[in-house]
Amino acid sequence: MAAHQTNPQIDLADTKRLGEFANAFRVLEGIGPHCYLDFLVYSARENHAAVVSRVRVQKDFLPLLRDRLDNTLMEIGPIVGRPFFPNGFLN
Repeated sequence: MAAHQTNPQIDLADTKRLGEFANAFRVLEGIGPHCYLDFLVYSARENHAAVVSRVRVQKDFLPLLRDRLDNTLMEIGPIVGRPFFPNGFLN
């Protein structure tokens, strides 16, 4: 999927303005050209995670997502104290 720069109008329903809280995520293999991005609420104390949102995307979208996250992190600076699960797996 090629990077495509546009500035479309984006509608955001009132019910989505605050979003869902997540402090972890994982990437799961899907069927065919798709995979799943699971956004999770993880508790280290309970050693438990719950999916709060699941998004199905094409696998070739993942490099674009990674690049945009990298660029955003460079713009906003380091973030410390947040859980991170390399390779999308909970440890």
